[in-house]
Amino acid sequence: MRHRYPLIAAVAAVACTAAAIVGAGSAGGSSGHAAASGGYTIGFSKHVNSETAANAMVAGVQCWAGRHNVKVEVVSANGNPSKQITDVQTLVTKRVKGIVAFALDLKGIAPAFAQAARQHVPVVSLAGPAPNSLAFASDGDIARIGAAAVPELKRMFPRGGKALILGGPSFIRAIPIEVKAVRNAMRAAGIQILGQADLTGVNPNEARQKAGDLLTRYPKANMLWTLGPQAAAAAGLAARQHGKKLGKNFATAAPGVDATAIKFVKQGLVTVLIDNQPFQLGVAAAAALDRLINKRPAGPFHPRPIVYTKRNASKWLPPSRACR
Repeated sequence: MRHRYPLIAAVAAVACTAAAIVGAGSAGGSSGHAAASGGYTIGFSKHVNSETAANAMVAGVQCWAGRHNVKVEVVSANGNPSKQITDVQTLVTKRVKGIVAFALDLKGIAPAFAQAARQHVPVVSLAGPAPNSLAFASDGDIARIGAAAVPELKRMFPRGGKALILGGPSFIRAIPIEVKAVRNAMRAAGIQILGQADLTGVNPNEARQKAGDLLTRYPKANMLWTLGPQAAAAAGLAARQHGKKLGKNFATAAPGVDATAIKFVKQGLVTVLIDNQPFQLGVAAAAALDRLINKRPAGPFHPRPIVYTKRNASKWLPPSRACR
């Protein structure tokens, strides 16, 4: 089973942010410490095989590693928390110098992180705080990403927002944080929440079906927020089937950006897209891991969500261009 995670600035900041963080990686972070040696291998334990944020995080880690003569071994849990525990243990056995991990189950993976600590293998945790690791994403960052679409939705429907929400499996720690932030931001903006359904993964067919069910039950809804662009695009198709005009009397919104997601925006299937900067997160995580490997202090990365709509989608900077 595949699961979706997740983690507003001026659009012009995209290229600057990516370049600045890549440059910071070259200097080893804000303190200016460069990679001391290179020539070693780090591991990346990702939560799913193929998903917008996961792939962008890997690209970010590989971007930094390529600039510093560091190899990256990527393993995927494919949505299976038990496999992820084994993956991390295997990386430790292979004597990688450090590990970046986006854990499905922070409590369940704790013994694997403890094993890494005993072998003096530092871990950077991208999914939140866990023992024996550097927490690289705070709850506040996750909440800010979740709520970032609400101001644009409010602008589109200033006199009566009526929202639907497609959430996800609650055992994934980041999802309830994001959904709670969205609900709180909508209430604060005067947007009425009509209903919510939870997805079990990133299957677009499930998203389309559940969005359709919600629209059948709440035909007056004029917006839908969900956990990723694939689900939002599927919900957009469901909305069209229910006679909604996307971008006019109905809007879909989600965090997560890549070339496909930007295409969804240009096609009108996703109305509001939030760039939660997973590529930049990967770059910064690799730089922080290098500092830990070299027994130097490292701190977290705080993403600055960027809102994309049809008005500015063409200004998005692909990771391949950021890593040059």
